[in-house]
Amino acid sequence: MKYELEKIDTLIEKCLSLDSPEPAKNMMGDVDTLITDVRNEIKRIKKSFGEQMFNLKNDKQVERYIQRHQTCLIRLCNSIINHIPPDSFGAKSRSVKIKTLPEFLFYLYSQLEQVLTYIENYFGKYFNQNEYIPGSYRIIGQMEFREKLVSQKLPSDCDLLKIARYPIDEFIYNNKNISFKKLIYLKELYKEIISECSDCRKKNDDCKLTYNLIYLNFNSFRLFNYLTSIITQDIKKENDIIKKIEKLSFYQKKLNQAQTKPNFAYKTKQESIKERVGNWIYEELAHYEKIHQLSLKFPEENILEGQENFKLMTDLSVSQFAYFIRLLIETGVIQNKNQKEVISFFANHLKTKKTDKISISSFHNKYYNIDYNTKEDIRERIIKLLNKTQKPI
Repeated sequence: MKYELEKIDTLIEKCLSLDSPEPAKNMMGDVDTLITDVRNEIKRIKKSFGEQMFNLKNDKQVERYIQRHQTCLIRLCNSIINHIPPDSFGAKSRSVKIKTLPEFLFYLYSQLEQVLTYIENYFGKYFNQNEYIPGSYRIIGQMEFREKLVSQKLPSDCDLLKIARYPIDEFIYNNKNISFKKLIYLKELYKEIISECSDCRKKNDDCKLTYNLIYLNFNSFRLFNYLTSIITQDIKKENDIIKKIEKLSFYQKKLNQAQTKPNFAYKTKQESIKERVGNWIYEELAHYEKIHQLSLKFPEENILEGQENFKLMTDLSVSQFAYFIRLLIETGVIQNKNQKEVISFFANHLKTKKTDKISISSFHNKYYNIDYNTKEDIRERIIKLLNKTQKPI
């Protein structure tokens, strides 16, 4: 697979090896020719990327080709950045006529940045967003966030805003590497903050920023603590257990109705903020309902005498059975409106080959968090059921 950056790589290596003024001055003697050669080489590289899309046999080869060059472009950008004055990244410096080696290195850097942006825009399907951004992206991003936040009149006494701003402030004042995906997330987070908070005049318990953070799946532990503490404080205002249960059910309804952006998260390897808070509310509801049940003087209804220990036996896993029940509910086969009751029922009256006892919270998590393999397994079972209906009775 051809390496398209060979000439640029060699030129950068030559430039960085010039450790004394005289060789650097000689190299910069015909700077216009150097710039023309670089510009033509960059055009050729972009054209080659497009041609390779048709020459390579499959998506896997294209992905390797694109991501190899993406990694090399980032490496070259990072090799140059230590030889460029920090103020070069200001907007004004881009229009300065090239006379010195550092200025030429900045020009080289800007051309590499263009190629990287070109790959990101035109080959986004193959672009590795988990790759660390070049150091220059970090410097420019820090400058832009700092300038934008200073120019905005944001409330200084809002706890939720402080939580939302935390990762942006951390990025501005911390030189740790972050991925392209994280930088994209921070930009979207900034837009939501400005959209909802720049004209804020007073605190609002039903602040739209809360829903926007859930939409962006801002699954920060700080936000989880904030939301659960707000709910806890509200629940404590009620002395009656029934009122507490009603309030928790109301919060559960609001959370279930909240929208989330697909495949988008602050922390990609952790559960979503919606799932995390939802599980917490579910546990709180179960706790208060148990207390309420114990306070009653009569036994639970709907338990058949002598069958309290009866359980269905299945060869499905808990995940598979939970998904199957969810399909039955969503298609109207099971018409109980209270999904929590359905989950509790099957958790209490089901056993698999691996376990005789299933916790309600475990069944609940499996019910709402469905992975690809579980879907495929149940899809095959449903196909078998359909084939069964074709056979004569």
